[in-house]
Amino acid sequence: MTDSPTASAERREHRRIPLATRLQIIHAGDFLRGPEARDISEGGIRLDGLTLPTSAQLKVLITFPGDQSASMHLYNGEIVWNDETVAGVRFTDMPTKSRRQLRKHIRHA
Repeated sequence: MTDSPTASAERREHRRIPLATRLQIIHAGDFLRGPEARDISEGGIRLDGLTLPTSAQLKVLITFPGDQSASMHLYNGEIVWNDETVAGVRFTDMPTKSRRQLRKHIRHA
């Protein structure tokens, strides 16, 4: 039995917004090509085209649309689910500056 989108949304701790921007994924010291962001929240990001196993540790570098500095913000993460073509990443150990930028982006979305 699968949960309905409404039931899943009701369990979410953080609001999700669509995200279409440049990002880079680093896993085990290697840059991974191909993954694209689908949506993001303060708790994590959903990525298309990422095929790492559950529990894999990675780094996500994001440039937010409209960010005047065009700087990349670092987010450490862990794969918490995947279905062969889409993966859910939970952010861990987020630097304060990156957390502030993420909150700002979500608030203005």
